[in-house]
Amino acid sequence: MVKKLAKRTRLLFGVAVGAGLMFLFDPERGTERRTRLREQIRPSRPTREDEVGTDARPRPVSGVSTPAAGASFEVESTPRPLAG
Repeated sequence: MVKKLAKRTRLLFGVAVGAGLMFLFDPERGTERRTRLREQIRPSRPTREDEVGTDARPRPVSGVSTPAAGASFEVESTPRPLAG
């Protein structure tokens, strides 16, 4: 009984994926549908600036002093030329 259900589930999944691909890659209107889908998805995707802010440099936290925090400011203040 479980195997029959698994077969049906796989079949339905395959049919759904196939129908979706046919819908998106339709020769007549597929390009329009893909463009509309891309436009709907893009604004919801966060950009790097949204994730870290426009200035991603480390800032000191008041009352916290760690060797790693000091090292990050030290490296930032003494830039080295790129090897190459």
